[in-house]
Amino acid sequence: MATASDAPACLVHGSLNVDEFFHLPHIVRPGETLSSTSFDRKAGGKGANQACAVARAGARVELAGQVGKDGEWLRGLLEGYGVGVEGVRVDEDTATGRAVIQISKDGENSIVLFPGTNVLPYPLPALHPPKHTHLLLQNEILPIDTTSSLLLSHSSGVTSVYNPSPMPSPAALRDFPWHALSWLIVNEGEARDLVRALQGGDSIKEDLGAERLLGTLEGVPGLRGVKGLVVTLGAEGVVAAVRVGGEERRTRFKVDAAKVKVVNTTGAGDTFAGYFVASLMRLSAQPSESDIQLALQTAVIAAGLAVTRPGAMESIPSAEEVVQFAKENGLKAVGA
Repeated sequence: MATASDAPACLVHGSLNVDEFFHLPHIVRPGETLSSTSFDRKAGGKGANQACAVARAGARVELAGQVGKDGEWLRGLLEGYGVGVEGVRVDEDTATGRAVIQISKDGENSIVLFPGTNVLPYPLPALHPPKHTHLLLQNEILPIDTTSSLLLSHSSGVTSVYNPSPMPSPAALRDFPWHALSWLIVNEGEARDLVRALQGGDSIKEDLGAERLLGTLEGVPGLRGVKGLVVTLGAEGVVAAVRVGGEERRTRFKVDAAKVKVVNTTGAGDTFAGYFVASLMRLSAQPSESDIQLALQTAVIAAGLAVTRPGAMESIPSAEEVVQFAKENGLKAVGA
């Protein structure tokens, strides 16, 4: 792993899954046995996907997570994408996390999840001195491991980014150590859930616009210590509120979505998170307003390209593709 004196390096502490897709005439009914017309097996898990996105963006990244012996092939696949897998442990006794997905011919789906090795304890060792400059977290491993990684990294001055997906329970959100977090990335639904959990009751309306939603999120007392709040809006792009320099008040940002033909949105969120972190890593330690705008724009372009392709991990574009799209459309991106 990288040392603190080397170029910026990201640690992703998160999940790895095997996604198994069964294509069927219809979703299996109770008591029915049905043959699938085709079968696909793909790599998944938000930790693995986001680590892959950081690597595809051209940044240094290590993944800490766990697989069973049935998932050892995931290590080789991720290594091929440029992800460091020294921290991916293999458990001899537990199966790898899985999503068993039925897909009917009319596009309906049914999903059975098995957490497997993702919910085995995996505390990271003390990070003194830190072996990374950035930490990226999600919510598909044990909550205690997520918070422990965050607190250890915070004590070492590491920049942390949290994408709480799938959304934790209201109680877990209230107990989360928000004071230790640098950046928060949520979508609109997650932002509303977060406000409700931290402020209580029906404190926010479903039809609240993006700017007002962001303003409400800013006003949540528990999030006052978080430097950057980022809310992704799907086809509407992204809004953010970020403390720039030593300013106490956050500066607002808005980036429109890339104009593309949408094929599949599965990988968009993980692509955005990974590219955003990678962009931060390539900018100054104290980014300016233009730096932050550039990081958001780059991540939005990458997410836009991801939705033009099927799949999740395999849909993540390369840094070269992002730069090329930016140039062709008169946009700016990191590296362009």
